[in-house]
Amino acid sequence: MMTRLQPKGIIFDLDGTLIDSGPAVCKILNEMRQSRSLPEIPCDSIKSVISVGGEEMISRALNIPQYQATEALAYFRHTYLHTPVAQSSIYPMVTLMLNIMKKSGKKLCISTNKPRNLAEKILKELNLAQHFDFINAGGDLPNKKPHPSNIYVCLNTLQLKPDEMVLVGDSRVDQQTALNAGIPFYFFSNGYDDGVDRAKAVFCFRHYSELITHLDIQ
Repeated sequence: MMTRLQPKGIIFDLDGTLIDSGPAVCKILNEMRQSRSLPEIPCDSIKSVISVGGEEMISRALNIPQYQATEALAYFRHTYLHTPVAQSSIYPMVTLMLNIMKKSGKKLCISTNKPRNLAEKILKELNLAQHFDFINAGGDLPNKKPHPSNIYVCLNTLQLKPDEMVLVGDSRVDQQTALNAGIPFYFFSNGYDDGVDRAKAVFCFRHYSELITHLDIQ
């Protein structure tokens, strides 16, 4: 379905949508697997669990029960926090797209399940933070995505209505978040697609030039 909207605001997911954190996450998780005498796994396999995040990601990557993943998750996040972010992790045309959106008057928000300290570190090191009017990160609210509260806080902060905002994301979690909150979902298919239902996406695109064209922004 290709419905053309003119939203006043756009909510972006972070991992797999604006940045490809896969290589950095893959490196850390494989080092953790090696310390447990587990074989290395391909980065493409790890990308499929990045969207779920937290204990579930660690559980699936290290083959341990989720209730045992807390300590390993703390180690992972500590290591990630002290790992420099590669500039190449930004998807092509993201910076240009964000500049164009801001100049056109769009209000921009990030909603991620990544903890705030990690999200802010990434945005700062990639020089992306200044583009966003608001950031909703994992741990800010009692429930993470796909709970609709993560959209409502963006709407309330930016003083927009559901029909004035869209969510751009790459995963089933993002899609369900948009559906739960009653806002349109734009699917970035070049991210960590883990089985998104394209039929329920208002717009699908692989490159950010397509998003700029779709929104008819100069």
